[in-house]
Amino acid sequence: MFGICIADVGEKDRYQSITDLLVSMKSLAAEYGLTSGGQYEPRRKLRMFYLVYKDEDRKELKTAMDEFNLKVQRIGVELKAGDLIDI
Repeated sequence: MFGICIADVGEKDRYQSITDLLVSMKSLAAEYGLTSGGQYEPRRKLRMFYLVYKDEDRKELKTAMDEFNLKVQRIGVELKAGDLIDI
């Protein structure tokens, strides 16, 4: 791509630290008009499940879901819940 092979680079021309490399990469990115992509966030996964219940169980289910939500928040999981359909 750039026509440079590591075997052709002398030891004095190699980066001596990560800091040296980052300085060069930052200036190269600016030269090509690239901006910082921001902080890296790992890919997240989505797990879905359905709860089938009767109207008379709604209050107890809400309590159970609130407790479950508190538990999963402690491990960094975001819970989204809503009423979808009546069957």
